[in-house]
Amino acid sequence: MNKVKIKIEFFGTAKLIAKRNHIYLCIEKNIKEKDLVETIATAIPEFVDTIIEKNTCELKKSYNFGINGIKNTSKQSFSLKNNDSILIFSSQSGG
Repeated sequence: MNKVKIKIEFFGTAKLIAKRNHIYLCIEKNIKEKDLVETIATAIPEFVDTIIEKNTCELKKSYNFGINGIKNTSKQSFSLKNNDSILIFSSQSGG
């Protein structure tokens, strides 16, 4: 097993629900999105039904992942390195 330490950052509603800006997790270097979402749901159970679909354990359609500031479009798996940053943000966010 090859684990890496990553930072999960929260923006908008996710930040309000989590009541913090970020958390650190130690996860597998190569992880499927569903496994990452399950790990996040375990760390922040308040996300279930608000940001994470309870039945499918996927991000709700109105939320996205970003890796190191770049929106993830594959939505299948991640290949991560130590100190990578995963962002969770609403797709309705504007700037």
